[in-house]
Amino acid sequence: MKLDPECVRDVLLYLESNLGYVDRYDCGLEHSEITFKTIADDLSKEHDYDTDSVNYAIEKLLEVGFITSNKQARGNNNTILYAPISDITWNGHQFLNNIRKQSIWDATKSGAKKIGATSITALNMIAMEIVKTIVTRPEVINSIINGFHL
Repeated sequence: MKLDPECVRDVLLYLESNLGYVDRYDCGLEHSEITFKTIADDLSKEHDYDTDSVNYAIEKLLEVGFITSNKQARGNNNTILYAPISDITWNGHQFLNNIRKQSIWDATKSGAKKIGATSITALNMIAMEIVKTIVTRPEVINSIINGFHL
């Protein structure tokens, strides 16, 4: 299967908007959960992805540790039987926050295409370097500071 970077980003944005907490019998808060099927159904309608592309993006985000599932069940050959998504990890949020702005996302994809590396790890590294470059350039920092009106 081919990993679709747009789908990866859209899965993270979807999870950020739809995950939350559930109060369990006044004993404390628990993360809500969203199944692969729900994510795939919703993103397929909204972005015209096929189910396999969404499921593959979710699986790879789990593997790289950007999202978590607290109740995974696997079958023979490590087949995913059940793995509702319960959270975006700290690293997942960092990646998402780096690629949230469309211009940074476009630059990240362009950089990845130029070097021929579209893995989630490569996209993360490219996005971090772009953000780092923007932040460390004095003219960018000044324009940001001057843009704030207190």
